[in-house]
Amino acid sequence: MHVWTPETVSKMFEVGPMKYTPRTKMPEQTVGSPAQRSAARSLWLAGLASKRLSSPPDSDKLIFEKHMAPWIGRFFTDLENTSGANFYKRVGALGRTFIEIEAEAFSLPA
Repeated sequence: MHVWTPETVSKMFEVGPMKYTPRTKMPEQTVGSPAQRSAARSLWLAGLASKRLSSPPDSDKLIFEKHMAPWIGRFFTDLENTSGANFYKRVGALGRTFIEIEAEAFSLPA
């Protein structure tokens, strides 16, 4: 069993689950678009935050700060400002608000 850290999650996305975790039951796939990568990282963070994945303390914070915080807010802001796509505007607003809350929560003392 792997201990999930920012480095191990990144390596798994880089080489794929079958190479990184032999005999895994995870589907082999590539993560091509920014939206798909965002969703995949969000699922990993959810697994870490809920303790369904084994990980060292603060792994969720480290993954968020290193792999999501530098760009995910801009992604949701761009989505929110999409012209003519009301559904995606609302998804962008929700995502942006969620990321702002997460960033603030991670900045609070433990």
